[in-house]
Amino acid sequence: MIDSYKDFSKIYDACGVNEYSLTFGKSMLKFFKQEHSNELFSNHLDFCCGTGTLCNFFYNNGINTKGVDISENMLNVAKDKFPEINFICKSVSEFNDGCTYDFITCVDDALNHIIGEDLFEQVIRNASALLRSGGYFIFDLNNPDSFKYDEFITKGVNDNSKLEYYITRPSENSMNFDVNYYVGDELIWKTSVFEQMYSVDYVKEVLKNEGFSVELCTTNFYDDTREIKWKYIARKI
Repeated sequence: MIDSYKDFSKIYDACGVNEYSLTFGKSMLKFFKQEHSNELFSNHLDFCCGTGTLCNFFYNNGINTKGVDISENMLNVAKDKFPEINFICKSVSEFNDGCTYDFITCVDDALNHIIGEDLFEQVIRNASALLRSGGYFIFDLNNPDSFKYDEFITKGVNDNSKLEYYITRPSENSMNFDVNYYVGDELIWKTSVFEQMYSVDYVKEVLKNEGFSVELCTTNFYDDTREIKWKYIARKI
């Protein structure tokens, strides 16, 4: 049985997590087309890129893309799947390759894994530093009011596998996810993940302080209608 969180990379794609990235990516393209049809968004950076699915989505849509993640295990999977894309192992709070990007993404509540306001604010500050004037930082965060707590929640991945969640709220500003992955009746992998919650008002204030205007803060973003996620579209002033 796989019981180390670093080995999540081995089953990440099998768990069906990437469907969220693809839905979010499609929504972003619709946003650019409908709201900024005369503006070019051709240079993309994905913070916390995982196994590279969102980068590959934009690559297949003719957009220059690059991914950065602190997990070597995740990036090894990404590089094997998408060797034509540049993936870099680095903390998103420190990454700076001297390039300027049209838009930066960070999806699937990756920013909730950034623990501590100082570090969270440094990530937002770094996104601002990497973006061109008028560029976008587009990300999501968990909406803790939309989760079910203290009960087992099962999600079928395919005919023979499933994810089982048990979510608790240790404090107003945190959530804990106990996650089991089964193939048939066999427990293949498990972990416990702690996430920090950041309020909408706090996130908006941080964005404002780091030179962004918030164009959209919603749980319903084109094709991505997950109520459990707040989606932020912030434009660098």
